[in-house]
Amino acid sequence: MQTETLLANSSWMETIPFWIDSVFYATTVALVGAWIAGVYYGTLRTPGYRTKVVPFTLLVGLLTLVWMGFSWGTAESGFLREFNTLPPRIFLLFIPISLVMLGVAFTGVGYCLIQGIGLPWLIGFQGFRIFIEIYLHGMADLGLTPQQMTWNGYNFDVLTGLTAPVVAWLLWKKRISLKWVWIWNLMGLGWLVNVVTIAILSFPTPFRQFMSEPSNVFVTYPPHAWLPMIHVQAAWLGHWLVFRALWIRRTHRL
Repeated sequence: MQTETLLANSSWMETIPFWIDSVFYATTVALVGAWIAGVYYGTLRTPGYRTKVVPFTLLVGLLTLVWMGFSWGTAESGFLREFNTLPPRIFLLFIPISLVMLGVAFTGVGYCLIQGIGLPWLIGFQGFRIFIEIYLHGMADLGLTPQQMTWNGYNFDVLTGLTAPVVAWLLWKKRISLKWVWIWNLMGLGWLVNVVTIAILSFPTPFRQFMSEPSNVFVTYPPHAWLPMIHVQAAWLGHWLVFRALWIRRTHRL
């Protein structure tokens, strides 16, 4: 009850140690920087798209910064903390951006990332999830994040982060076949869907299934709203890019 009272206002953010905030912010900055740099270098190295380097990079960079600001402001306003509506308001942001990221994977931008960056880098990129899991573990130790959303509970997403650099290196060295990349990507996507499902079922809604406290409300405050709106979306997009790259290789077009 004490934790729930704390989470009812923004005062709980003052209890977060510097190292947890540092992990979260550093991962976010690195992730966004890698995303924009990836679009730039991917477009630059993709025949037929080199004239689009500047417009692609500027558009992606601008839209990303706008989305970060919008999701922060929406969380700051308290809009996301309304769970009595159907659907809960956080879904009004999470579902559309998830569909956008799915679409991006199959656009020209997605093709440039696949062609210009390469499959090993797209796989290794998922290593950022290690740091998100460390952040979640630290938040859970403070009583601010549900335990079921961490590796102490039912979240196996850290396995994706740990194995991504290994799979990327093995593929780069041509020591594994694409079959194993398919398997790894399917498992990683499954673990991502699993933790997102756990997060949804931990919201303080009528369909809540995980009743241990606290409920999953920390993601409705800034900057933690970037967890579902930025970090989850990056992992989601990454898996679909890998699927598209694998399919292109299978059809001998890359």
